[in-house]
Amino acid sequence: MSIPEKDLKILWGKAAGRCSMTECRKKLVVEASEKILSANVLVGQNCHIIAEKENGPRGRSILTLEERNRYPNLILLCANHHIEVDQDPGKWPVKKLHQIKADHEVWVETQLTDVTDDVATKIYSDLINSATEALLLSHWDWVSDHAVRLLLSEEFVHGSDFFSEKVHRAIWPRKIVVLEKAIQNVSDGVNFYVGHFMSNAKLRENSEKQGQVFYVEDKWWKAQWRDGYDDYVEKSNKWQNISTCLLFNVVFALNDTRRL
Repeated sequence: MSIPEKDLKILWGKAAGRCSMTECRKKLVVEASEKILSANVLVGQNCHIIAEKENGPRGRSILTLEERNRYPNLILLCANHHIEVDQDPGKWPVKKLHQIKADHEVWVETQLTDVTDDVATKIYSDLINSATEALLLSHWDWVSDHAVRLLLSEEFVHGSDFFSEKVHRAIWPRKIVVLEKAIQNVSDGVNFYVGHFMSNAKLRENSEKQGQVFYVEDKWWKAQWRDGYDDYVEKSNKWQNISTCLLFNVVFALNDTRRL
């Protein structure tokens, strides 16, 4: 009776295609030579813990033939260790082989978790470092002090675009969801703030000569008296109030990330 394909997939998957012996853990998939059409060759062996037949190694058991060919009774080994455990069943009893199999699968799970956590840490660190640099967080007092006075640094505007694109393209690990949400909130808050500010802004005159380039409110309507002057004043006040509120939202979002 052959081993069901489903059980073989489970066996190879849980063992990560490696020999289950702790001192070995050899890769059981190797590259083939050019003469072989298949790209890889399987050198692992699907070994029975309790033999398929009663006269085989560790074969005396109440397990049925079907049960002997299912995943719980199988262990993935290299050819050398397969020969060793079958030729000396007294040294390799059923209980010991089950323990070796379980230990190896726990090791595989641990290794995969460590890799996933490491990748997630790198992604989060990269995004946080990008926010610190692009949004000038190391000089936030300087940025916010000018922003409250409706002076927005050109460097901050360009940095917000960069950070927004970075967050938009991020592949989230979904390991620390609350942190991911906080980073997205910072990006959204900065987008809303800069988008609103730039909707009615211009470069401050002579700012390039001074070495500090800022955007300021474009009060083109004050150049000369025009009809509806009071309406322009009202719109200006509204723009200023919304700018301030959106700036506060950015500060709140940044504080949320610091609390995590």
